[in-house]
Amino acid sequence: MFEKWIAIHTYRGYICIQFVFRSIFLANKHYFSFCE
Repeated sequence: MFEKWIAIHTYRGYICIQFVFRSIFLANKHYFSFCE
């Protein structure tokens, strides 16, 4: 499911994933808004 999501969103998804991982490490949910 997660891999499928990446395949669909490709470039934008890749950037989104970068923000998601940063939000996890920084414990900052602000980055999650970038994906929505």
